[in-house]
Amino acid sequence: MKWGGARLWLTGVSLGAVLILVLHDVRERPSPGPLAPVHEGLPELSGTTGCEACHAGGESSMRSACGACHDDVEQDLARGAGFHGAMKLESREDCGACHVEHYGAELPLVGELAFALAGVSDVRAFEHGHVEFGLQGAHDDLGCEDCHPIAFAERPGRGELRFGDATQRCVSCHEDPHRGDYSDDCSRCHGQELPFAAVASFEHPADLPLAGPHAGIACEECHAPGSARSIVALSDSTRPAAARGCVACHASPHREEFVAGVADLEGLLLEKTCGTCHDERELEFSEAGLEPAQHVAAGFDLDVPHAELECDACHQESFAPASSFAVRHPGRGRRSCEACHDDPHDGQFESGAFAGSGCAVCHADDAFLPARFGVDLHARSDFPLRGSHRDAACEACHGAGDSPSASLRFADAGDRCSDCHADAHRGRLVGEDSQDCAQCHQPTRFADRAREGFDHEGRTAFALEGAHVAATCELCHRPRRTPDRFGRRFGRAPAASRGSGPGEGCASCHEDVHGGSFDGGGLPERVDGRTGCARCHRSTDFRDLHGPGFDHLGWTGFPLAGAHDAIACQACHGVAPPGAGRSLGLVAERYGARGDRCADCHDDPHRGRFSRDGSPVLGATSSSCELCHDTEDFRGRARDGFDHGGWTGFVLEGEHARTRCEACHVEPRQSMRLGRTPGGNCEDCHSDPHVAQFSVGGRTDCAGCHVGSESFTRLHFDHALDSRFTLDEQHSGLACSACHRPWPLPGGGKAVRYKPLGVECTDCHRAAEGERGR
Repeated sequence: MKWGGARLWLTGVSLGAVLILVLHDVRERPSPGPLAPVHEGLPELSGTTGCEACHAGGESSMRSACGACHDDVEQDLARGAGFHGAMKLESREDCGACHVEHYGAELPLVGELAFALAGVSDVRAFEHGHVEFGLQGAHDDLGCEDCHPIAFAERPGRGELRFGDATQRCVSCHEDPHRGDYSDDCSRCHGQELPFAAVASFEHPADLPLAGPHAGIACEECHAPGSARSIVALSDSTRPAAARGCVACHASPHREEFVAGVADLEGLLLEKTCGTCHDERELEFSEAGLEPAQHVAAGFDLDVPHAELECDACHQESFAPASSFAVRHPGRGRRSCEACHDDPHDGQFESGAFAGSGCAVCHADDAFLPARFGVDLHARSDFPLRGSHRDAACEACHGAGDSPSASLRFADAGDRCSDCHADAHRGRLVGEDSQDCAQCHQPTRFADRAREGFDHEGRTAFALEGAHVAATCELCHRPRRTPDRFGRRFGRAPAASRGSGPGEGCASCHEDVHGGSFDGGGLPERVDGRTGCARCHRSTDFRDLHGPGFDHLGWTGFPLAGAHDAIACQACHGVAPPGAGRSLGLVAERYGARGDRCADCHDDPHRGRFSRDGSPVLGATSSSCELCHDTEDFRGRARDGFDHGGWTGFVLEGEHARTRCEACHVEPRQSMRLGRTPGGNCEDCHSDPHVAQFSVGGRTDCAGCHVGSESFTRLHFDHALDSRFTLDEQHSGLACSACHRPWPLPGGGKAVRYKPLGVECTDCHRAAEGERGR
């Protein structure tokens, strides 16, 4: 803020008027008055002894007395610096001339009046020049409180300074981005006028002016902190650092051979070769053209047909902004045709017999067509041309396929007949040589007769045994009515039998009369080395079986024991339906289930009471009927040791353990020796002698008072806890019947009354008068 303008003149006039009134008040007012608030609370200035602390010896200027406490001001006065040291001599000696005391809170010691008496008419327009800190740039627009937070506080704390606590070190107000690595004189590099990042006061050495691409980048990009060329290291060094070459900061995209070749050609050091083609002052890194001799150093001599081309024909400088150096200058060799020219063969010769041979093997430098590839070069490939193939046109085998834009097929043309010719057998022949047509056919024409001695097992993996040997080929390979596109009338065997040995894939030609019952499900895949139907049946006759008998457990998982072993097979399987091709029926056809559980074939006389969703209940370890019954006779006596608690949830104890089963399991049903119980609660079997006096929610918990089932008379009843009436000394010796007497019931009969009973004395004992009048 600057002095000037009508506002500041008006402020000066106002301060003058205030000064006249204050001085007049000073003369008229009796002394001394109250101390200023900042002094009033100090113990050393209180009472009559406090006066001597400032006025000892009758001193009037107060210089020494004030300096005893305000040593910072005294230091400024002594060295003639700072705000107080820069004042006129007479003002410096008389503190009371500006800081008027004994007016209490009416007149602050440091206020507009004090500044006006010191020659500062407008505090907020104070010039900093004479306090050794000139306000420039961004500092000139700040308010006093931005740097002096308590400048205008009514009562600063003891030891706090309104203005004197601010230092002229930048880091006292600003965070040091250099973390103390440099001196405190920030203005040496940064100044105050421009933003901090501009480093406006620093001049870069003349050997590397910050121009072109080097202008505007951050210092740390070239002078990394902690490195030998960091700003700290360079500022601390007594010797100037030598100028660096371009490659010291920038990675060279060129190969070492190229840089060395240019250095030898120009007679320069390696690090000085960049300037041969590039100008470091340009904003964009230019890519100048090379002389033919320099181009040789790049590994590519410019001769026919490249000598007549412009540079951008190969390097496409018009795409420089969007392309990397590696794209524009890939380091191509003289025979690296594919680096500039599209490969019409789509990389087919990158591997194989002609890998690395280059385009010149087949094509001339000045004319791509006609190609120079013939029968002799073809002999170097995996497919020498013989017989009718020598006369075929190249396109017949190396055609481009259906797409007109597709390239000719060379590398993947294949060397097997099936690569070019359709397989008349549709891949049904097996073996390592299954695609070698010459095994059966003449090399001249495919339609020639196949060779004699066809190995049926080796070529189809299906050995002809038993009835299959006697059968004619046409029995399985039924002839076609019309020939197919290969001229074949010989039919094909069902596809599922391909690769199937004896017993495997029978169902592809024969119907599975077992309906898949012996497939999977953990059944043996092999029996004595035989698989499929051959595990049981012979190939001579389907009814001719291997072994002495059928392993019922191994094949069905169901052992024949007890009554099951004594009955005929038809008892469970029944007779197969007409046309099934077998004599026995399937268990699933008769019962609708696999038959591996009792319930699949037999009704459950217990009606599911011992099973829940097919699983055992109440801790039992199995849901099988065998836990209680055996297969000899289901109606026979159940096994000993029936776990009544585990199976029914009702543990037999006390009187229940000694009672006959029929006492609870009454009314036996058909096929059952024992009937069902009414329930598992006491009231399901026993009448309630208390006529529901202890019922809660419609249920009486007998176990709450009666312990165990040994005797109903054994009680566990705490009158203090289980009732509303605690038995005192008078009542504890009484018999229960003294209070709980039989009570007539509405429907006839009596029951001992327990609740509700009153708990007051008069509920049981009548007043004396009432007794006499009765």
